[in-house]
Amino acid sequence: MKKEVYIGTYSNDENSGIFRLNVNTKTGEMDGLTQITKTLNPSYIVMNKEKKLVYSVLKDGDDGGVCASEITNNTVMPFSKILSGGHLPCYINIDKNKSFLFSANYGTGVIKIYSLGEKGELTGITAERDHNDLGLGKTHPHYIGLTPDEKYLFVVDLGLDMIILYNYSEGKLGEIFQKVLFKKGCGPRHMVFDNDGKYAYLITEYSTEIVTMRYSEAEGLEITDYVSALGDGFNNEGDGSAIRLSGDGTRLFSSSRKPGTVSMFEINKETKKPVLLDTSESGGEHPRDINIDEDGKILIAANRFSNNLVTFLVSEDGKKLIKSGYELQLAEPTCVAF
Repeated sequence: MKKEVYIGTYSNDENSGIFRLNVNTKTGEMDGLTQITKTLNPSYIVMNKEKKLVYSVLKDGDDGGVCASEITNNTVMPFSKILSGGHLPCYINIDKNKSFLFSANYGTGVIKIYSLGEKGELTGITAERDHNDLGLGKTHPHYIGLTPDEKYLFVVDLGLDMIILYNYSEGKLGEIFQKVLFKKGCGPRHMVFDNDGKYAYLITEYSTEIVTMRYSEAEGLEITDYVSALGDGFNNEGDGSAIRLSGDGTRLFSSSRKPGTVSMFEINKETKKPVLLDTSESGGEHPRDINIDEDGKILIAANRFSNNLVTFLVSEDGKKLIKSGYELQLAEPTCVAF
């Protein structure tokens, strides 16, 4: 069976843009690589498959921002964008109803909420916050999203070693509900919630750890565990990058740009803590992103510095990551979206 995959890239030349390819979920073979837009530095992308749209971060001259594009057979046509001066955001996300888009800007410390129109177009900014105004230190928001019940908007701030939860309702932000402080210098980066919405898992950049957190509407997030994201024999050089959860919620996957690895964990049914099953070399340098298909069978690693995409198969017993033997060359891949 073949599935469509979209790839964001991080390049300023003619090779920059969003790419589409097909992957065989049984063998890992990739083909049909096509550049469908030449947008500059679309380093993170989010899909709205119902409306055949892709949202991306955007660099346009001296401005950075977000862009909505329509997917057609052979191309992606940008049809709305909102720009502001300076750095482009490093991460974007959307709500369940596809009514709002959220951005986190690592360089400026600013988070924003954008409203989406009936056709999915960007229609305006409904809220924003500057984490520099918190007076807590050097801020670097790296991830943003809603809690599963959509009661809070949470921001993972790598610079502050903190998650900040804001009261949230229909594109509007209220007061800060909670500040979750991590170990000093660990650098919290990206996170995912489990399928029940009661636990969350976060990868740290500098300490390369997986952090388990319990969630409830009343109490917010509570840290319950730290565990290394690397297997035995791999040096921890402090460069954790991506974290993903399988569709059935039983397997957790992470990547580390140094030493260039991909890891797979089993989620313990009782404790909800991740148990390391396997760590494999990523097949290249600097795996900035990974993603697993909804069936949990095929994983793609985007190795930015070696300019290649590499596929892995999950073994039948679900305990090993197996390199498929297939890869594709692509300039600076940074985001994988099924």
